[in-house]
Amino acid sequence: YNKYKKEISINKTLDISNRTVYPRAKTESSEDIVPLPKFINKMMSERLEREKRSHKHFNERNYFIFGGLAPKHYSHVHKKFQRAFPHYNIHVLRHSYASFLANNGVDIFVLQSLMRHAQITETMGTYSHLYTQKKHDAIAVFDE
Repeated sequence: YNKYKKEISINKTLDISNRTVYPRAKTESSEDIVPLPKFINKMMSERLEREKRSHKHFNERNYFIFGGLAPKHYSHVHKKFQRAFPHYNIHVLRHSYASFLANNGVDIFVLQSLMRHAQITETMGTYSHLYTQKKHDAIAVFDE
């Protein structure tokens, strides 16, 4: 996480089925730097400052958003996430993020990049139904 650039590095894998945290992302296209909205950056910055105050040997490079300094197991990350979002799971958060962007007109290729999908077909197969209004808007140019 870089509060000055307002971005987060995606570079680990949380394997839900095996309940394990792996030190690398699932695929090469999964690793990326993702920009953060201002309100999330503010929350992250405040949380990071709290963590720095409570841990003597705090190292930002080894910090997991929902796992603290060294989560070795899925359950550690899952418990932290559940405390923050008791009625949701990590996958729901990911889909909500993508749906919000799609519903607000973000280009499907930009969405593909933000979701770190290797192929546009994966993004389109999952989120194309959210672009129905865009089809109507495209045809409306003939009526202008």
